[in-house]
Amino acid sequence: VKALILDSPLPHDSNHDEEVYQNIDSTLQKVIWHYSGREGLYKDWVNYMSSLKDSVFEMTVDSVSYAYTKYELIDIPIDNLSSHGSLKYTVPNIEKVMNGDHSQLADYLSYYLGRSRQAKGMRYSVWIGEELPEENEATIKRNMESIEWLSGYAANDISFKTKKHWPVGSIYEYWDWPKGKFEGPALILSGEFDPWTPVWYGKMLLKDFPNAKHSIYAENSHLPGFTKKGTDDIADYLNALPKE
Repeated sequence: VKALILDSPLPHDSNHDEEVYQNIDSTLQKVIWHYSGREGLYKDWVNYMSSLKDSVFEMTVDSVSYAYTKYELIDIPIDNLSSHGSLKYTVPNIEKVMNGDHSQLADYLSYYLGRSRQAKGMRYSVWIGEELPEENEATIKRNMESIEWLSGYAANDISFKTKKHWPVGSIYEYWDWPKGKFEGPALILSGEFDPWTPVWYGKMLLKDFPNAKHSIYAENSHLPGFTKKGTDDIADYLNALPKE
């Protein structure tokens, strides 16, 4: 391996599912402040989600009625936080939800009920075999319950419950994670408002990649390497590597 490009990396030293609720919550607060400057809006959102409790709503999509709860409504801001282009819509969309306008949920229901193009089986196997063995289910639950508006929400589509139906063994039964530093050049890319692999994950890697450059992309979310600036920066990085 001569060089690395790490776009929104997930460090091995981190425990994503244990940390994800705090990462989502802190990102939402930053985005609300950045795009509105209204500190109280975050508290309004927390209070509104708490007021819903066990409420059940109904929506008709393509002539079919579906029941939904506050957990489906949480998908709206989280989806906005997950994409560069939709970050700026996070504030107006949570305001719509708090005003009782749930119409935007129709698009999410149509998407989730449609056929997926993702290789779900590979995702399940990698996560269950590599990530969950080093995480603690009780810690995940405790951290989830500590964030009031996210309590009870499944932030990841893979959990210890998934493992019961997708029984993949731990890779660590046969293999040790490599130790030591990578001394070659590395480019680490982080989005300023990434709720899944936040900036501090990129910083966390610097101790193991002493010759890395860590680029933080303002007003970007997950995978900034797939933006115009990101691809340009990657091209510049590759072109500057020593030629053999």
